[in-house]
Amino acid sequence: MNLCSKCYLDFWAGEEQAKKAKAAM
Repeated sequence: MNLCSKCYLDFWAGEEQAKKAKAAM
């Protein structure tokens, strides 16, 4: 898997938001 750094950061931020959303439930 080879993502450009911006794509990777966007993906990582999305993952972090998903974790927070799950934790908030």
